[in-house]
Amino acid sequence: MRLELRNVGKIYHKEAVALQDISLTLSPGDRMILRGESGAGKSTLLRLLGLIDRDFSGEYYIDGKNSRDFHMRELSKLRNQAFGFIFQEFALIEDDTVFENVKIPLLYSNKRKWSHKKEVEKLLEKVGLEEFMDKKVRNLSGGQRQRVAVARALINRPDVIIADEPTASLGVRDAQQVLQTLYDYLDETKILVMATHDLKEIKMENKKLLLAEGKICT
Repeated sequence: MRLELRNVGKIYHKEAVALQDISLTLSPGDRMILRGESGAGKSTLLRLLGLIDRDFSGEYYIDGKNSRDFHMRELSKLRNQAFGFIFQEFALIEDDTVFENVKIPLLYSNKRKWSHKKEVEKLLEKVGLEEFMDKKVRNLSGGQRQRVAVARALINRPDVIIADEPTASLGVRDAQQVLQTLYDYLDETKILVMATHDLKEIKMENKKLLLAEGKICT
């Protein structure tokens, strides 16, 4: 999958400029690290790349096709199957079990229901949480919750991983485990875009992007 932004901008409430004239290209194998102060536009850029926010100026091409030319159903399918999302605050359903949280993307996939448990078990084993499959998320530690979020992001084997400060609220050990899980998943066909301040923990980036007041700093 190839992603390309051309002169993309984003304005909130008709006056607050979040992004200005952003142009970038991401190809299979790219690992891009986003840096910048709070409010620089990192999260906004990630939401645009992940097709969560479609209200922007400029153009966004996915494998050469303008994102505005996709029907809503096509976009929803693409977002669910080709993108995996990891958020700083986990975005999990607290009263559901680990299994129920991780399987959510599978509910919108073409995979048969009978295979869901096996798929989840396999991924939970990789993140070291197989024994927690039937535990409620509310009973997990912060590090365990983020590993659940990583498993959910990877369950559909997406081409693009969008990670917004995935280690910001974690201790050193949990942060290293989360990042290692991502590294183990990535190959030359996958794209990673990650906003993070933990640069000392990052091993594999081949692109860095610094944002300030919604602009790319060169």
